Amino acid sequence: MSRSRYNVVAEHVLQLLEPINDTLKVKPRENISSRELQLFWRYHGHYANDFAKAVMQALPDGYEFISYDHLNNKLEAKKS
Repeated sequence: MSRSRYNVVAEHVLQLLEPINDTLKVKPRENISSRELQLFWRYHGHYANDFAKAVMQALPDGYEFISYDHLNNKLEAKKS
């Protein structure tokens, strides 16, 4: 039996992430608290795989995730 694992970090990053549009910019929402902003960057730096998973889930329709370079905050995706 395989079970899907709920990813708390990825789910929280999705809530803190500015919606990604065709410019493919990854940034926090402007209306979050300073504590949430600290958490956003902590997730970014300490939980890179979970952060990338959230970025992948936040891609607009019609885009295919290729990679996310958390050191340079660079998202690579292609239109499908």
